[in-house]
Amino acid sequence: MNKRIVMKEVGALLIVVVMILSSLSVSGSFLNPPNKPSKPVGPKTGDAGIEYTYLTSAIDPDGDPIYLWWDWDDGTSGSWDGPFISGESVTASHTWSSDGIYCIKVKAKDNTGESGWSDELCVTMGNGGNNKPTVKILYPLDGDIVESAIIISGTASDPDGNQELQKVEIKIDSDAWSNANGLTSWTYDWDTASVNNGLHKISARSFDGQVHSDIDQITVTVNNIAHIDWPMFQHDISNSGYTISTAPDTNNVKWSAGSPVSCSSPAIVNGKVYVGFDNGTVGCFNAETGTHIWSYTIGGKIDSSPTVYDGKIYIGTGLQSNVHNIYCLNADTGAHIWDFPTGGAIMSSPCVHDGYVYIGSQDKNIYCLRADNGNKKWNYTLSHKIDYSSPCIDNLGRLYITSFSGLDGAVTYCFDKANGNLIWERSMISQYVSHSPTLYDGRVYIATRNFWIYCFSNTGFRNWYEAIGSNDFFSSPAILGGKIYIGCMDSKMYCVNANTGQTIWEKTINNVQQSSPAIADGKVYVGAIGGLVYCLDKNNGDILWTYQTKANILNSPAVADGRLYIGSDKLYCFEDTDNNPPTPPVITGQSSGKAGTSYSYNFVSTDPDNDQVEYYIMWGDGDITSWTGLQSQGFPGCDESHIWDTQDTYLIEAKARDEHGLESDWGTFSVIMPKNKQYINTPFMNFLEKFLENHPNMLLMLKLILKLSIYNP
Repeated sequence: MNKRIVMKEVGALLIVVVMILSSLSVSGSFLNPPNKPSKPVGPKTGDAGIEYTYLTSAIDPDGDPIYLWWDWDDGTSGSWDGPFISGESVTASHTWSSDGIYCIKVKAKDNTGESGWSDELCVTMGNGGNNKPTVKILYPLDGDIVESAIIISGTASDPDGNQELQKVEIKIDSDAWSNANGLTSWTYDWDTASVNNGLHKISARSFDGQVHSDIDQITVTVNNIAHIDWPMFQHDISNSGYTISTAPDTNNVKWSAGSPVSCSSPAIVNGKVYVGFDNGTVGCFNAETGTHIWSYTIGGKIDSSPTVYDGKIYIGTGLQSNVHNIYCLNADTGAHIWDFPTGGAIMSSPCVHDGYVYIGSQDKNIYCLRADNGNKKWNYTLSHKIDYSSPCIDNLGRLYITSFSGLDGAVTYCFDKANGNLIWERSMISQYVSHSPTLYDGRVYIATRNFWIYCFSNTGFRNWYEAIGSNDFFSSPAILGGKIYIGCMDSKMYCVNANTGQTIWEKTINNVQQSSPAIADGKVYVGAIGGLVYCLDKNNGDILWTYQTKANILNSPAVADGRLYIGSDKLYCFEDTDNNPPTPPVITGQSSGKAGTSYSYNFVSTDPDNDQVEYYIMWGDGDITSWTGLQSQGFPGCDESHIWDTQDTYLIEAKARDEHGLESDWGTFSVIMPKNKQYINTPFMNFLEKFLENHPNMLLMLKLILKLSIYNP
């Protein structure tokens, strides 16, 4: 063949090849592998050993046939299946041999290349290889008898790693599940007053994000009958300030009795209320009626609060007493049983436990005395005096108390209550602590004079301390349900998270507080400087009611058997009642007169319950006739006289109060004391004066006639 002819044919062939390649290049066919397949679709759960089918599809941009490779995530080797038409739905089946969680994916290829992997579909075979978490209730024990507010506690774990635990839940009887606090070590606050006395089931379970644990369940007996009393300062040896008793929803005064009470807080046991008065006497009253039962004089203003234990009263003498003794009296009769002398005033209140009395003194000592005879078991001398701080005791036998001041700050102490050995001590920023520590959930809480609240563990580790408010704390914390309630000298009440120290709510109450709160029946009670008693909603601090007494309130309220007790100008008892208030007084008397002359007025109020009433009168010139004394309601009422010294118009205001302390709205009456006129002292003018005073409308008519005669001559 001619060489030239061959070269022409080869050249033509090359041209054809180039044209074909150009065409392919323009279409991009050899540059486009299949798109990523769609996420597999199919069962997400199943059992090992059973075959399951899954579906996917993939599109090839050039419409080329495709092949699919499945990855079943169990180590089995795969292969390319196909060819399949582009966009066709393709199924594949697989059997997993063991339980576990497997993530399926698939990729595609054509003659030009492979796609990326599809999105994964994760499936669970059996329990997914996940092991159930566990949970255990440690307290209370099955069969325990419980009362008041308790902390249910326990542990939880996950065999697959405790970091997998998501929550622990508690259920009381058939109630809904509620989250506990914590995971591997958890707690749950339960107020047993929310259920009736008797048998109740406590259930616990944990959850790891996939499955719940088996339920741990115990049965306890709730018995709250014994603790309707309030036997000591802040109610109990933890100084919790909480009782399961119902409490007043209104400011109805059931009774008031005795003389002024400044610092001593009431104690109530077996239907009797005990308190120390400013006149140096310890008084006992019927808790329901206020009837006086007995008094015993220990001398000087009493700062200590009584503690009732085993039929005896324990109390100390205060700053103004000539003696500095701890007294033990018979609770029924007031008879002296024993006293123990100390070297300083006793403002601390006794904590009595397991047959021993624990109390601090300004002689810098904490004392442990036998409750039956007053013999000293031990004492420990601190570096600084103990002021109002009253001891509290935990279930490990540790006793906590604070000193008033120190060079490096006030100090919190922890002792072995059995022998007085010091376990630990911790200084605080403030040099002054005026009141008592409070125990809650294995921690001790202290409020200081410069707006700090401290939280220590029972080993002395400082969990947190926070500046709360803007002034001093003279109040002891009251704690319930992981919340601290405390009043401050900045005229606010605070609710603080006991775990973190963060403020939950604050409420301005316009009066500084040294009184420590009492918590009962969903409410918080506290007294204030200025004599006001406050009742607040414990959940948000809303003021539910107030009551104005006649003296500053420095002592702390006590709640027992549905009644609230607090000291002021006297001892007050509040209790809800069906009593109705009296009507606003009707005031009668002269509506005009002369300055400097005495005029008599009559005040009449009727009471729907036929209770006796008394009257409170404001004469409009700054003078007040305070409560007149109880008398029969209705006619003839009460007569009171008054002299206005200067000419003016005055508004008489009066309200009535029944024998239970329930007050009426105000009644009013206007009186005019015009300027004195010069007049001729004749029998006729005297007659005319009296006539016009008794007939003021005639005086107005006469003035009108005279005015008309002047302007119409």
